[in-house]
Amino acid sequence: MKNFFGIIENKYCFEIADMTTIITILNVAFIIMGFWWAPFFGIINCIIGIVINIKNKLHINMYIMQIALLILNIYFLIAF
Repeated sequence: MKNFFGIIENKYCFEIADMTTIITILNVAFIIMGFWWAPFFGIINCIIGIVINIKNKLHINMYIMQIALLILNIYFLIAF
């Protein structure tokens, strides 16, 4: 598995991108549960994600995903 994915480290290094993934999952759960502050939580998470994407020069699909999540959070902010 390590050879297939080109992993050279023996241990896992937790990164900020992992934290934004966890926050995105929590954001979806909070929106489903109906918390009024969940869209704010998601918008902040998306802004952090976009900054990470720009800093690390990631692929276009990452930008599209973050912008789509930002639009959805703005929609839920207006809908609530």
